[in-house]
Amino acid sequence: MNVALLALLAALAALTVWGAISPRGQWRVLAAWTRREPYASEPGPVSVGIHRGVAIVASVALVMVAICLSPSVSSGKPPQEQPQPLSSLWGSPEPVVVNRVYAPSTEPPIGLMAQPVLRYQAVNGFLRDPSYLFALESLRPVSKRGYIGVDPRPGLSAMDSAYLVVQVRADPACIPRDVVVQEDGTRVAVGVYYGRPDKKGGGSNPSVADCEPGLDDAHSVSTLIPIALDGELKDRKVTGLDGTEIPRADSR
Repeated sequence: MNVALLALLAALAALTVWGAISPRGQWRVLAAWTRREPYASEPGPVSVGIHRGVAIVASVALVMVAICLSPSVSSGKPPQEQPQPLSSLWGSPEPVVVNRVYAPSTEPPIGLMAQPVLRYQAVNGFLRDPSYLFALESLRPVSKRGYIGVDPRPGLSAMDSAYLVVQVRADPACIPRDVVVQEDGTRVAVGVYYGRPDKKGGGSNPSVADCEPGLDDAHSVSTLIPIALDGELKDRKVTGLDGTEIPRADSR
C-alpha cells in the first residue's frame, strides 16, 4: 500500500513540475492530439500563466503531503499510537473497571469497611474521554452476591454515565458494596466501602466488614469505580469524606 502511494505521489509530482516548467509543452503532449488544428488551438499567454500557477501550487501541496506521510512510507507501517502510561497513572498491575451502574449513597453505611481512595480521574461518558479508560478491562459478569449496582444496559457501560472514576486497591476476598458521594459547587467528597460477598444460601455474611485495607500491590486488586455525579466535575476538588484531598491520576 505504501509503495503504491509513493509511486502515485511521484507521478503526480512529475506532472506538476512539468506543468510548472513548460505548460505549453505539456499541453502539446497531453491535449494537442485532441484538436483538428493543434497549433491553431494552442492556449494563449493568460491560459499558460494560469496553468503554470496551478502546477506550482499543486507541486507545493504534494511536497507537504509527502512530508506528512514520510514516517509511514519510510517504515512501511502506519504510525503507532503511543501507549498510555497506565503504570505511571494508576500503578501496576493494570486496574480493572467496576462495570456496574448504581446510585451513590449520601451517608456512610453500617457494617462495611471504608477503603482508601488512592486517585481519581474526571471522565466524560458522552465524549468517551479520556479514551484509554473506555478500553480497559471491566469486571463482568459479576456473580458475587452483594456486588454494588446492576449491569448496564446492553451496548453501554457504567463509564458512559459517569463523570468521575476513583481507584481503590483492596482485599481480593472482598467486593465493593457501597459508594458514598457528598457534592456541592466546590468539591466532591467520596467514600468507598467494601465487604464480604453474601452467603450463597441467602442472608448477609456475618463478617461482611472483615476486609483488610492497605494491602501491597502483590496481594490486592486494583479497581476503578465509575461514579455518576449531578454534573461534570470541572474545577471541583475531590476529597475523602473527612476532607482529605485525593490526588488526580495524572498528577506528578
